[in-house]
Amino acid sequence: MFKASKQILDDFAQLQSTVDAEMRYGLKYVEEQEILFGDGTGVHLHGIVPQASAFSAEFRVEQQNGIDDLRLAMLQAQLARFPASGHVLHFIDWAKIELTKDTLGRYILANPSGLTGPTLWGLPVVATEAAAFKGKFLTGAFNAGAQIFDREDANVVISTENADDFEKNMISIRCEERLALAVKRPEAFIYGSFTVPAPAGA
Repeated sequence: MFKASKQILDDFAQLQSTVDAEMRYGLKYVEEQEILFGDGTGVHLHGIVPQASAFSAEFRVEQQNGIDDLRLAMLQAQLARFPASGHVLHFIDWAKIELTKDTLGRYILANPSGLTGPTLWGLPVVATEAAAFKGKFLTGAFNAGAQIFDREDANVVISTENADDFEKNMISIRCEERLALAVKRPEAFIYGSFTVPAPAGA
């Protein structure tokens, strides 16, 4: 919720721009945090990460790196009988993976001129700005292991009678939504930390 001058109501285009740029974006950010990390207390969702299985590689790979970690997480989900449908990781970690080069300096995965969406091992990659995801990843069967129930779409409420708004010729603007998250198969999700590559020559 934020406050604005009542005069903003005279410029609907500006008001709509403010709501879309600040409030709806902020609401989606909070929604993402709740879906991923909500602790289930009070009005908070019980997020996917707190319920996910800890990453436990079935075997080790020589010179294991983040690309290997995500493939092994897919295997772990497969062994739990829930084939993974996607990966979630931090923007920085995804950039590191995309910029991985072979011994000749060629990109292993990324095609700088490509127009396709980010994918790895045939699965879509969703990069998040959530700081808690730095150095970590979530791989899972998002299509089968969890479900979101939209109880109320995002809506905007404007009031001129909140606190001392009337006296100060201000308005209060609130943007909210209602949704529920059901993690039906916690074992369908694998959460862990990326392997730190060994120093060259180690």
